[in-house]
Amino acid sequence: MSGNRQEKAQLFGNPITHPLNVILIINCLVYILQNFADQQLVFRFGLIPDFVLHGAFWQVVTYGFLHSTAYPIPVHLMFNMYGFYMLGTYLIPILGKQKFVLLYALSQLGGGLLVVFSALLNSILGGNIILLDHSNIPTIGASGAVFGLLAVFGELFPQSELLLIVFRIKAKNAIWVSLAI
Repeated sequence: MSGNRQEKAQLFGNPITHPLNVILIINCLVYILQNFADQQLVFRFGLIPDFVLHGAFWQVVTYGFLHSTAYPIPVHLMFNMYGFYMLGTYLIPILGKQKFVLLYALSQLGGGLLVVFSALLNSILGGNIILLDHSNIPTIGASGAVFGLLAVFGELFPQSELLLIVFRIKAKNAIWVSLAI
């Protein structure tokens, strides 16, 4: 064994400090905190459009690190992080780490702004449109960020096939089918 060789901590074949692992670990740590904080983290950091419109601007970003704790196993977190990790594995070699992190952050921000816009539109239209968000109901999860990654993946690898639940679908169509589901 060489004395000069240092073993670096790895997760899924990447150093712990790799963006995929850092974002994954942050989401998992926040999920653990959520289990001890009851609904306080969701109330303060989940995306509640009314709160954002009255100054809680951080919620358009922080909502993406919270996930549902309603089930005994972290189903919501697992699906989001699985999609994130799989898409990130293909996107980072093309985009680079910094652009990937920027894409993730902007996708999460864009998803948050879309929720606020959707709730505002629903309020303007009377508040009874089921397909639109409601201004006082919290939104949580990394789905907005993952959809942004999926959209870029679909542009870069349009003919690649993805397994979406039980259906095989071309990457260029995956975002639309995902939104429909």
